[in-house]
Amino acid sequence: MNKVALLDDAITSKKLIEKNVCGSFYINDQLGVEKYDNQISDTDTHSDFCAKIICKYAPNTEIYNIIVKDTDNYGDILKLIAAIDFAAGLNVDIIHMSLGTVYKYYIRRLHKAVKKASSKCILVAARSNSGEITYPADFKEVICCVAEGRDDVGFDRRVNGKHMIRANNSQVTFSPNSNSFAAAYYTALLCSNYNESD
Repeated sequence: MNKVALLDDAITSKKLIEKNVCGSFYINDQLGVEKYDNQISDTDTHSDFCAKIICKYAPNTEIYNIIVKDTDNYGDILKLIAAIDFAAGLNVDIIHMSLGTVYKYYIRRLHKAVKKASSKCILVAARSNSGEITYPADFKEVICCVAEGRDDVGFDRRVNGKHMIRANNSQVTFSPNSNSFAAAYYTALLCSNYNESD
């Protein structure tokens, strides 16, 4: 069994919540951690897509959903730092981040949190789809993922970003071929390798 901390928005998939989510938390405005009660919805979130890709290829993965983005898809770098610190303390195998920043505000604090967490687990992150240097993905302690068919340079892994999944409304759909979903797929590959060695 693999444990993945998924740092993103809220998971709303009934199937994921019932089968794979073993804990949900959010980082509040005071940078504290609070438990979160996931709400089921017919509309897929970014986290739903990432978690469905991970669980499609590594179905026994346990996911800790740590919410750092709001419903408008905006995040705060200080909340991300707090989430990385919290996730590392959960003894997860992988911290998955299909998010990041191209700005250098609080970059030293972010790098310090990443370095500390990398001594406890693997960190996987997506580079910005614009191809810009993205943090935390471009820190050397993080596996930086991009999707096949993109022109990015200076990354660690190029893998498939387009995957067929079942949406929350039960329709079969494909994820866009983005770096976010390539990172989710690479996280699944890591989880599959853990399962094979168990």
